[in-house]
Amino acid sequence: MANESSGVISVVGNSGLLVESAWTELVASAVRDTNWAQLFIAPIATHSGNHYLDLAIGASGSEAIILRDFYLGTSSNGGDYNDVYFALSLPLKFTTGDRISARYKDEASGFAVTYKTEIRIFD
Repeated sequence: MANESSGVISVVGNSGLLVESAWTELVASAVRDTNWAQLFIAPIATHSGNHYLDLAIGASGSEAIILRDFYLGTSSNGGDYNDVYFALSLPLKFTTGDRISARYKDEASGFAVTYKTEIRIFD
């Protein structure tokens, strides 16, 4: 069972081709030290293209990237949270009090893709 879950959070991407979005907080403060994370990500879009993820820890404005340009895969036509999604299970360490944030970039030039994102962290 997860020690902590962010619940589903909408992260709005940037409308530029392969331009990173702003950071969006997933977890304000980790409740304990953890060693593993699961991410569930659903791009809500009507385009085809590749999707990339950055994860970071740290205060707003001083995020330290711990996972950069992680290739999530390609969506063929977008959809909703139950249609097209990526599930990741990664050995990521967080310490008590860490703020966890995410941002995305993709190949959707001209409009911003919204990513439904959930993180679950485990000790």
